[in-house]
Amino acid sequence: MNVIALCCAQEDSSLQEEGLYPADKNIISALKKIDGVSTETMLYDETELAQMHIEKETVVFNLCDSFTDGRKEGEMVEVLEKKHISFTGNKSKVIFLCMDKIAVRQTLQDVHLPVPVFFSWNKHEALPEHISFPVIVKPAHEHGSVGIDEDAVVFDRERLQKKLSKLADEHKGPFIVEQYIDGKEYCMPIIGNSNPTVLPILEIDYSEHFENRPKILSYKAKWSKNSLAFKDTYSRTARISEDLRQRLELVAKKVYQTLGMCGYGTVDVRVDSSENIYVIDVNANSYVAPESDMAKAAAHINISYPELLNKIIHFALAG
Repeated sequence: MNVIALCCAQEDSSLQEEGLYPADKNIISALKKIDGVSTETMLYDETELAQMHIEKETVVFNLCDSFTDGRKEGEMVEVLEKKHISFTGNKSKVIFLCMDKIAVRQTLQDVHLPVPVFFSWNKHEALPEHISFPVIVKPAHEHGSVGIDEDAVVFDRERLQKKLSKLADEHKGPFIVEQYIDGKEYCMPIIGNSNPTVLPILEIDYSEHFENRPKILSYKAKWSKNSLAFKDTYSRTARISEDLRQRLELVAKKVYQTLGMCGYGTVDVRVDSSENIYVIDVNANSYVAPESDMAKAAAHINISYPELLNKIIHFALAG
């Protein structure tokens, strides 16, 4: 089988050999360890992709998750779809949907899946008269926690207005304001197509230095490896009751199927002190590098990293 690892070039390609991000290089190295798979690398180029002709036995491994404009990934996948090229991960329709936090929540609400109470806000709009605090504020069309700082949780109307005004100066609207759930946070990596498998559930550990501040995964906590926020938050295999595990898995599968996801992704939830579950984020084509939650969960049930990537490839072929 032939695999084309399709990557985005680094903005400063002089920093890395061949212009590849370090994570992509690690993924490609693992792909090359899969028996029976021949792997080549291709840097994304819109014109070149539009002219690309490949055999039916070839799968494009989509590693293009670093576009400045997130819609570019969906547009790139649309090209692959029109050319009937097999590719890993989710279809363009799902990628576009998951980039809109408001649309995702409305879709889940329509089938009675639990989400926090929320409303959308645009610049110059008046706030609703009644708001139950605390709330968390996020750009509705960003991903990877972009726009989520350590002050994203606010506790009164005045601070909310100031936070929204600041966000509106830095990011495009609309913005989502939703109930802050003070509870445990779980990440559920999922693989498969119409009948997906939930990998071992991970809990975000907020036990270090979060006594007097909201427990949230800010942008720094996810990506700034030298920051205290990053060092103080990490995921570990969840220690939960069998009843809660089954309920979490059921919610995760319903979310995955409701949104039409395939290949792989993650569903993030909060669970309050009464064990009520709330879906707070859905990631199509979630981070899949060796250090990712996806790889960590797979390793817990003895799925090696190359084996995980091989499964993702075969889900792409199964359509």
